[in-house]
Amino acid sequence: MSCLTELLQKFPHSRKTITVWASTVPCMIADTEASVQELAMKHFEDVVFERVKQWESSDNGDPTLWYLLTRLDFGADVSNSTHRLCLRISKKSPISKKILVSLQAAVESDVQDESSESKELRTKGAWTMLFHLAPVAAQHIAPLFALKYWKKMQADKPSEVAPKPKEQDDETMEGTTSVTLQVLSVLGYVAPWLGDKRQRVVEDVVNQLLSFDVEPMKIQAYVQVLLRLCNNKKDLVKQWASKLFDACGNALSGAVLPSALGDDESAEDPSALPPPTPEKLDRYLFTIGDIAQLNCAVVPQRLVTIVQSLVSSGFSTVCLTIVNEDGTSSRAKAKVPASTRAHAFVALGKLCLYDQPLANRCVVAFVRELQSSPYPIVRNNIMVVLCDLARKYTSLIDRYVVDMAACLKDESELVRRQTLMMLRALMQEDYIKWN
Repeated sequence: MSCLTELLQKFPHSRKTITVWASTVPCMIADTEASVQELAMKHFEDVVFERVKQWESSDNGDPTLWYLLTRLDFGADVSNSTHRLCLRISKKSPISKKILVSLQAAVESDVQDESSESKELRTKGAWTMLFHLAPVAAQHIAPLFALKYWKKMQADKPSEVAPKPKEQDDETMEGTTSVTLQVLSVLGYVAPWLGDKRQRVVEDVVNQLLSFDVEPMKIQAYVQVLLRLCNNKKDLVKQWASKLFDACGNALSGAVLPSALGDDESAEDPSALPPPTPEKLDRYLFTIGDIAQLNCAVVPQRLVTIVQSLVSSGFSTVCLTIVNEDGTSSRAKAKVPASTRAHAFVALGKLCLYDQPLANRCVVAFVRELQSSPYPIVRNNIMVVLCDLARKYTSLIDRYVVDMAACLKDESELVRRQTLMMLRALMQEDYIKWN
């Protein structure tokens, strides 16, 4: 670790050295030796914080600094370790206001003769560090600064999904967390200082979720930011959670009920919502699962029934809107996609975590599909659900441990690996016994 740091200080513009340092040193905060953790914090402060402090007075803008900061968001392990490092450092001594001021200045400043790629790298790097520091130093981030860039992200939203130029270095620009999520996360932490603008931000984020244009893997992050914006007040959370449940229920009805009733009967109902696209169908299920974990709003029974239908092996088709190559769309019956059934199992599992009677009714179906589903992604997700249920309802899952262990012989490497990791974790935590 010390050698890598010395190399980086000797060759601060070497991207290979930066990449190796960023993927190694922050992760040492998880080492069992306290002295190694202390050394990791010292090196992080010397390499990252000191360079950020000096940036404002730098003549050339130190472009490799921003590359280094973007590398701190490559991979969940590195990102989580950086979060832990910043937390530990803040407990030892307060984070210098100078660091936060420099990062905000880096986002807003225009460097003369700077290319668009370099500016984008600087913006991504600065927001990455703000994202990691916001939980421990939000008081040094100007709330209007965060609000300004959240609005800018919303205005520039169409360009986010536009294809990138081929010559752009994807490795440089992409990370585990998108800039949009970083801005939104920072905005959540500065919420106490937003004043009367806070409610407007809540409405904007709720409307984003209600549009169901948010990518599935980002939905949970949006929900967590909403909790911070609402200061975890149950009455406020219940309001928007109920709205999202209702919207998901109405939309899923357009996919499930026409299939159950038959096209002719559903076509006669002019008030029926158009069926969703396959992508939105998955987003509804992600949203249901993430909102269910808040355990603050009553889940409509109709919604539970619809999710149960989607995991049932006897329910084979859904009604979907298919977008054609020429841009037109058409309504058609289709086989339930494997990804949709897999997401439905996860959503139902999350509902079961807060409803034991529902868990009692569903566990047999989970085990049956674990044994019979032809799709590895479905079997994998069911294994995850059963392991989560084992932590909450240990006695309920005890009798099915043998069925779960049978997945160690599954034909899919993904399922075998997942089974091994999760059963090992359950045994280490004494949730299951192996005789």
